[in-house]
Amino acid sequence: MKLNSLMLAPGGYDPPALPHGFHGPDDLTEMVIYGRQYTQSTVSGGGSGWLAPLSDDGVKKLVNLVYYASLVPEEGRYPRFTVVCQDPRNEVFLVSRMDPLALDGVDPLRRLAPACTEPNCALLVAERDGQIVCEGVVNIGSTYATHPGRPGVYPNSPPRLRVVVLAPAHIRVAEGTPSYELRAGKVRSLCPYYVREATGQLWQAAERRIKRDAISVIGEKYTQVARDPLPFMLVLSRMLRRAVDARHGGAFIFLPDLPQDGRDFGLTVLYRTTDLDLGGDLVKQWQAYGDVANSRDKADFGQAIRTAEVRRSKILTDCDAVANFSAVDGCVVLTYDLRLLGFGAKIRVSSDESERSPRRFKHIASNTVYPDSEFLRFVGGTRHQSVARLCQVHAGVLVYTVSQDGELKLFYSDEKFAYAYGPLDLPTTDSECYVV
Repeated sequence: MKLNSLMLAPGGYDPPALPHGFHGPDDLTEMVIYGRQYTQSTVSGGGSGWLAPLSDDGVKKLVNLVYYASLVPEEGRYPRFTVVCQDPRNEVFLVSRMDPLALDGVDPLRRLAPACTEPNCALLVAERDGQIVCEGVVNIGSTYATHPGRPGVYPNSPPRLRVVVLAPAHIRVAEGTPSYELRAGKVRSLCPYYVREATGQLWQAAERRIKRDAISVIGEKYTQVARDPLPFMLVLSRMLRRAVDARHGGAFIFLPDLPQDGRDFGLTVLYRTTDLDLGGDLVKQWQAYGDVANSRDKADFGQAIRTAEVRRSKILTDCDAVANFSAVDGCVVLTYDLRLLGFGAKIRVSSDESERSPRRFKHIASNTVYPDSEFLRFVGGTRHQSVARLCQVHAGVLVYTVSQDGELKLFYSDEKFAYAYGPLDLPTTDSECYVV
């Protein structure tokens, strides 16, 4: 496997090896159940707070049911949908309960699936007397808690088990331990979208900008609280989530410096922008928070809260706008500190330039360095190969690529090597906001 990967799992977790050849839903279930059993044996209280209220046999039934339902069209379409299982006491984001419907075959689930094709909506299932039943519909996308006046969001507890259908025979399963997907007859572990060695550089650039432009205004006493990464995580994750859900394909290029004469990073930006600045939005959010915290009377406090909430709405709207630009042919170009430079960008890095560069793609776990011909043939089509060459030639460039089927990858480079991570996981807004 030439893509790097990270695993969200307790220390010491060592999953079993997958069999050679093609994989099926039973192989996927085996990985999930192994993780459940590991959690039960190592986490205090048997991992009850980490796991869905399903037996191992129930998990196997559910995964198989969803997998085979993904292969059957409903009115000529193969719907994308999500099924979740959670603690029955967690009703904060319940949309509606329904009379329990036994999912005793593919047909009942196939008929229900179109009700939850929107990414933020999911069917709620449970295990009753050894049978899987559907009990309602829940919201899995807007599970935010906010503190009025303060930037960012604070995730609530997401559903314990998620089974997501992305396409026929392409499903993802997540429950506490690593997320896995079954795609094209292969089971793969999913990597978190936030990779400290790469994405952490974006957060550090945003933090420096907040310290320089916001803390200097609201006061040094807020230095520590402004190090909260969740506002930045919301910006990045929301932008990527919208682009992934659009299923158009695209790329987000982050540059360490502003392009200048003689160093344009091999990019031609077709549509240049001047006013859309997500990093600036973060700064204004923190400045507004300072006004709230430093309010002297009720009138000042009320006005400051209103301004801060307008800033929150502004940054969410701007995130969606940047995501939408990725649907235009070409790449979206930003700086590390989240200034939007433009979109519709073309990468002008030739094969000859990348071959002359000493920088090659490296697999960190195995310490393998791949020759260009081998890596580029593996990594994907024209978009991915262009991004790979860009990272080889220009150190410090970071790129998220989105395929038309919704697969997300991360490319970046340092002075010595280039790296690629994937497939990346963006399961729900809650888990997107956690830094790993």
